[in-house]
Amino acid sequence: MRALEILFICGSVAGCAVGPDYVKPKVDTPQDYRFADKDVKDTANTEWWKQFEDPVLDQLIAEALVNNKNIQIAAANVEQAAGVLTQTRSQFYPQVNYNASATRQKASEIAGIPLSGAVIKNPATTYEVLAGASWEIDLWGRVRRLTESARANLLATQQAQRGVVLSLVAQVASAYLQLRGLDAQLGIANNTLASYGKTLELFQLQYKYGQVPKLNVEQARSSYETAAAQIPQIESQIAQTEDALSVLLGRNPSAIPRGKPIQMLAAPQVPAGLPSQLLERRPDIAQAEQNLISANAQIGAAKALYFPTISLTGAFGNQSSDLSKLFAGSSTIWSFAGQVTGPIFTGGAIKGQVAQATGKSRFAGGDAPGDSDDGARFRHNEEAASKGIPPAASTLPPQPRFPVCLVVRAARLDKTNLQARRLLNSRSFHRKSRGFLANPVSAPGCRRVG
Repeated sequence: MRALEILFICGSVAGCAVGPDYVKPKVDTPQDYRFADKDVKDTANTEWWKQFEDPVLDQLIAEALVNNKNIQIAAANVEQAAGVLTQTRSQFYPQVNYNASATRQKASEIAGIPLSGAVIKNPATTYEVLAGASWEIDLWGRVRRLTESARANLLATQQAQRGVVLSLVAQVASAYLQLRGLDAQLGIANNTLASYGKTLELFQLQYKYGQVPKLNVEQARSSYETAAAQIPQIESQIAQTEDALSVLLGRNPSAIPRGKPIQMLAAPQVPAGLPSQLLERRPDIAQAEQNLISANAQIGAAKALYFPTISLTGAFGNQSSDLSKLFAGSSTIWSFAGQVTGPIFTGGAIKGQVAQATGKSRFAGGDAPGDSDDGARFRHNEEAASKGIPPAASTLPPQPRFPVCLVVRAARLDKTNLQARRLLNSRSFHRKSRGFLANPVSAPGCRRVG
């Protein structure tokens, strides 16, 4: 009973932990954004890409989430961090083990005390079966701080995985929209080339019958060749975008299936909210904060090394020289021991660990306790995010931006091509040939390509 009381007292005191507790740094964020839409719903944590209403895009993103190599690496990192947490947390509990052995040994008969074969068998055989247990009492909270650090590291790794997922989804959607935009540009370029080709034929006919000078023909030819030169460039950009998208999908470079035209895609809504609320959703900020918590907990784990380590060990089993009597009552053996170990002189090793942990947990140029390089990164990311600045680093290669004016340009060029076709089919062509078609480059809506 006395031993149980001691264990209970030690377990109660073990709830204390040395080192500073984590305090979230204060960041000066605005109350609201300058241009905030209060009516839209929160779509940041949903499958927002489905609002484009393109089944092909949904299929490509689903394939990327399964096969992308960065996603697989991030998932492996989470598994590794979870294993570290399980291993660290196991030190809270007694470690139980077992041991079974059979030994045959012969002692010297002339060295030391002579052995009589009638009293002690020489050589002798010994059989032993033992169950043992050991437990380090976390009196100063070292294991608790290590577990806190490992748990925060696991959460940080999960946030990193979430960041990779969000970045991957955004880049797949962006690359797909870029691809559809290039497809639309290619269609416009082909239509423009056909229009310039007809215009060139008409000017050649006019020049043949002496209605226009040679200069008009050469201008039309230049516009035609310029439009023709744009098509291989757009086709090359399409191939490059397909290759980049194939890498994001985790496949070899190949053709990418198409869905709806870009003009028919619906634009997703932008989530609204207060800056402080939106900042908490960003995985890079959440990851930096968890790294700060992990670094802060390492200070307590390092300071606990100044104090003694208390451990309890025990064993219970049977030992006999006769295998048939191994489990007899008289063959029972047991042992119980307590051990206290503490540092006296370490040459500054513990002091160096504390300084290292403290330095890692301090803001660059800050004065708050528990600051770190991760804390500086945390505050930097929060302040940058509150000003609308995106993260500085990305785990995936950047993709080209989608031109927002593409649809407007397409509508204008389609309208111009329609007007040109109507004019070419009209009977008043010869009368207007010196007007509307005299300079195809400066005609309404027709601009020189390139």
